[in-house]
Amino acid sequence: DSDYASLVHDIYVNCSRYIKLGKSYGEPFTSTNGSGQGDVYSIVAAIALVSDQFRYIEAKYPNIKMGSCVDDRNIRGSFEDVTNAFLDMAQYDKMAGHFNNVHKLAMAATTPQGKKKIQKFNVGTQIQPVYPRFCTVEKNVGDYINTSRRNATSQIDKRAVYAIKAAVRTTRCPATQSLKSKGVSTLVIPRLLKGTQWTIPSSKNINKL
Repeated sequence: DSDYASLVHDIYVNCSRYIKLGKSYGEPFTSTNGSGQGDVYSIVAAIALVSDQFRYIEAKYPNIKMGSCVDDRNIRGSFEDVTNAFLDMAQYDKMAGHFNNVHKLAMAATTPQGKKKIQKFNVGTQIQPVYPRFCTVEKNVGDYINTSRRNATSQIDKRAVYAIKAAVRTTRCPATQSLKSKGVSTLVIPRLLKGTQWTIPSSKNINKL
């Protein structure tokens, strides 16, 4: 709808924004780019960036695997492929106007040799070097990553408990069985599956659910 698009455009052109720090607000200012936090349009921009970028990276590095939750991305593969792909993605982001905080970069390895290589991988500059944070279990947006031999269930069990609480509320709500079934399929199951790409909950929580 062109009228709706014009409405959104007018809102952003004429609105004033504030930066909130704690309970305090900064001085109002006018922004010339970006969308408001929580605006659904911001997701469209993120998906467009990541989708096109993934096609580029997959064509250049066919052996790696990638995943994302909006613009929070993860890459899996050999050390050489992962590091080179990261550098290409960082350059791609810069050219697209997307800011990355390299201090938040986390990397994992399945071998001690891989860990040593990661600890020497500088993602900053020669003047201000920045090295990735090494992890074996990482809580990623939308997922939990585990590289240890033993299944790390502590984080995904929190997701299972979250789903169990939703299941209890759904089954106890004053609604028909048909609506409750829809609640289970559209609320409970998605809440559980959201973080199970890498790990699965403990059998105790699976049985309880």
